[in-house]
Amino acid sequence: MAVDESKKRVLTKLNEVGAPVTLIELVEKSGLPRGHVLGELSWLTRAGFVGRTPEKPGKFFITDEGKEAIAMPAISKNEAAKILKAVPAEKCFYFHVEVGQYVDMMAPNLSEFCEIVKKVDVSSIEFHTFRGDFENWIRDVLGDSVLAGRIAKIKDSGIRSEELRERIYEAAKARYDQLRHLSEL
Repeated sequence: MAVDESKKRVLTKLNEVGAPVTLIELVEKSGLPRGHVLGELSWLTRAGFVGRTPEKPGKFFITDEGKEAIAMPAISKNEAAKILKAVPAEKCFYFHVEVGQYVDMMAPNLSEFCEIVKKVDVSSIEFHTFRGDFENWIRDVLGDSVLAGRIAKIKDSGIRSEELRERIYEAAKARYDQLRHLSEL
């Protein structure tokens, strides 16, 4: 079943967010009128491209079928769990502010990475972002090319300081939430 451009736009936004969102959050993130988003979500849900979480009010998330409709790779429960698990000490991400200057913080998994990004000195975030360290670790060690690609786009935007911290954190946390949800299905 093919989806038109308007429906693809809603699916793409759900995929970018990477975690279940409320209707209000999706309206804010997409910039589309509420009635328009609601209508598209209704159709997309009936078609199986969008799912709803069981809590009330439910949140919307893109399904594997929805990802396929916009040519995004689906991920299995086992793959999500593998990306989320802790890695051995020698593969952890060690935060620095410059070459040879370790800041005594390390992340063994995506959850800890998110927590450290919130509190580490922003100079460490800038150092690692612009060297490509975050995206390389996320892709090569954790095995998540989707989040690595999102981090690369943030790097390429050239933003700095607290805005960079916020964008890296939001991307990593949204992906973590998405993977956690998938691993628990």
